[in-house]
Amino acid sequence: MTDHMPDDLSATGRDLRAYTDELRPRHGVVRNVHGEWVLLRHELVAQAALSDDRFSSAVSSHLHVPNGMDLSLPDVS
Repeated sequence: MTDHMPDDLSATGRDLRAYTDELRPRHGVVRNVHGEWVLLRHELVAQAALSDDRFSSAVSSHLHVPNGMDLSLPDVS
């Protein structure tokens, strides 16, 4: 694995599975052209999933599906 990350990670016009398979041996984590971090290895995904204090969406300003988009329903009782 190298420390240098490619500068132009865009899957546009590529087969996504083949592209990530190509990147995976050299890079466990990459940042795409949209600024999103992408984990490419199972052990890194598992680590992120099990470490909610380190990888949390609690401070996200984005709506979460489905709960963040639930409409408030009037109280009918």
